[in-house]
Amino acid sequence: MQKFSSNVIEKIIDLQDQETIAAYSKELNKTESLKILIKNTFGYYVLERLLVQCNDETIVANMISEIRCGLEALVGDLNTSFRSDA
Repeated sequence: MQKFSSNVIEKIIDLQDQETIAAYSKELNKTESLKILIKNTFGYYVLERLLVQCNDETIVANMISEIRCGLEALVGDLNTSFRSDA
């Protein structure tokens, strides 16, 4: 994801109703999708915008939980990568 494309996605999120934001959130609330967005400098901003714009506390809590799992998986992947390089 590039800076321009993340800006476009953020604007799209800003203009959506809560039902659509919830659908986006549920689609991105998968560990593999989150890992991709978390790894990307600009993908992070898309996740942040979803969390800010979403009014459903349950969806936000689920996303935060999945983000934590995604971060833990990334750290695990990095640790495994560093160990195998040694």
